Amino acid sequence: MYMLDEASQPRRIEGAQGLLDEVLKPYKPECRYLKSAFLEYTEDALPHLMSDNPPRGILTARGRFSIPESCYIASTGHFNAVEYNICYNQLSYYLLAECVQHRLLAPAVDWTYSEYLHKQLPDCLIVEFSSAFRKPIDSLDFEGRVSFDSVKVKSKATFIQTSCGFKDGQEGRSEGTALLALLHASKAAPH
Repeated sequence: MYMLDEASQPRRIEGAQGLLDEVLKPYKPECRYLKSAFLEYTEDALPHLMSDNPPRGILTARGRFSIPESCYIASTGHFNAVEYNICYNQLSYYLLAECVQHRLLAPAVDWTYSEYLHKQLPDCLIVEFSSAFRKPIDSLDFEGRVSFDSVKVKSKATFIQTSCGFKDGQEGRSEGTALLALLHASKAAPH
């Protein structure tokens, strides 16, 4: 197992509003819950993301969210499972966009940025999804994180194991995991 060197300082990339707007374009305006985001990564650990036992949190997106009104139900007064999934999707799409733009997952994902925008909806799939709610989260103002924990290229897909969590300024929190499949993401994929 790879151990992060204490001298390794995480790099931070602030999410540009233009990139965030592009990533959220498929959502209806009232469903664009992600308000700001940034990417953190440890550069010397990136090659280990595709190892058999990578350290967690090598690539992490953090974001600020607000859901003033639910897009599908009367107010429950708290962040719920459907909103969890939407917020996970939005932050994951942002994280993928940054990774593609900065080539952080090459060669496992070798799309150009314009290819990614074209493939964002049809070729980025959630294969498995799990979430747990520990304490109710205030949906008006909360933060979230999505980490890419491991990457595997198989057949015609790149699989990314992710972990995620959301919390508010009080004690509200939730966490989960998801397995993503990116179809035709790597030209070097085994056949």
